[in-house]
Parts: sequence; structure tokens; C-alpha cells
Amino acid sequence: MLSSAFPAWSPRFLPLCIALAAALLPSFLTSGQEAGDETGETDPRVSEVPDSQRFWECALDGGSFLIPLDHIVTVSQHEYVVDGVARVYEATLSTNSSIVARFYFLEPAGGDSTLTSSREALNRAQSFLEEASGRAGVDPVWKKVVKNYPTTTHAHTVEYRLQQKSDVARIYSSIRRCLRTGRGTQISIRNP
Repeated sequence: MLSSAFPAWSPRFLPLCIALAAALLPSFLTSGQEAGDETGETDPRVSEVPDSQRFWECALDGGSFLIPLDHIVTVSQHEYVVDGVARVYEATLSTNSSIVARFYFLEPAGGDSTLTSSREALNRAQSFLEEASGRAGVDPVWKKVVKNYPTTTHAHTVEYRLQQKSDVARIYSSIRRCLRTGRGTQISIRNP
């Protein structure tokens, strides 16, 4: 019963629970896939090509981002925990306009025993969503960025959800290298 797992359960929290489930499911699907990245092995999903133009371009399954190098103000890489439930690994690119680009990967916040029942619920939800999306012939919702209208939609933030934690570091390194050298690049990260 959900009320034992969530002491303050109320139907008004259902949209939040669905969004949280959508945010956490990718980590269950991709756990362990980043093995070997620290060893310098090449990843067939990733390609990076230097470009003589002064642009940084990133192509992902969720869309593309192109910006002139002289419009990039800052780039950062960081991790944080959201409400004690999800750990976020993020690379953020700010521009000289109001646009901010966020490239992030989410995973459960840790091995805390209070998350055990949540993980079981997420596993059941994952099975249900996989079956439903398969019947409908659409991409699963947890592979997409989830926004709350109008708060996040009008925040001038362009968001990209990454399938692997190591991709955050790849994107940050790519932008950083462009800024330091003054040379553009095209990076592509595609998932099977």
C-alpha cells in the first residue's frame, strides 16, 4: 500500500510522484553502463569532430544545441541532490542572452533504506510504462525532459536529459576545450 511507503500520501501529490518516477527510471535502466569511461576507452555512441567555424554544436537524441563560441559566458559542471531523492549530475552553459543550456543525468540519491519501497514502486511503474509505450509505439516518457508549465517552460532554460552519467563530463570537457582553444567542435551522443 502506498500510504505506508509515503506517510503523507495525498492524491494531490500524484503529478509530483509521476514526474519523480519519470526522472528516476533512467538510472535503473542505465546502471553500470559507464564502466570503462575513466580508462579512456572510446565510446561508439559518441563522436566529436573539430570544426573550423567558431561554434560549439551538440547533437543528442533529445535535440540539438548550436552556439557561437563568443556567446558562451560560462560553463560549469556540478552535482547536487534534489529533495533527498535524486542525485543530479549537470553541465550548465550560460550565454550572453537569457538562455541557459542544461545537460543532466539523474540517479537515485543513494542506498538509503527509505528508498527501497520507492525503488520497488518505480520498478513496477517502469514495467507498466514500457508495456504501455510499446503498445502505443512511442518513446518512453522517462527518456524525455519533464517540464512544468509555465514555471520551467518560461525560464529560458534549454534542457537535455542524458542516458549516461559519463556524458555530462564529455559535454563539459568539449565546451571547456572550445573556450580555451577558441576552436569550434561538433559533438554527437546517440543512444541505441
